[in-house]
Amino acid sequence: MRGTLAGEKVAEQKLAAFERLQPECEASFRFMHEVHRQRRFATLPVAEMVHYLHALWICECKDRILSVSKSSRGLWCNGTEKWLKIKK
Repeated sequence: MRGTLAGEKVAEQKLAAFERLQPECEASFRFMHEVHRQRRFATLPVAEMVHYLHALWICECKDRILSVSKSSRGLWCNGTEKWLKIKK
């Protein structure tokens, strides 16, 4: 039971961190999408490169915040399986 409470607290903290990061994450994702849609760059200003690298970092932060550790993945999968059975 104690592990579950600790897991819930970590999940709450991760969601709170993501809520703070979400607006910047959405803007960064849109910028990365625009950069990736370009086929070739004749030039890429330094400011745009810095913006792109920052966007990559923000998206990596988002991925780490929303990831599930290997140790709690089993608990998460079990909970998801139970939820799916209830939904059916």
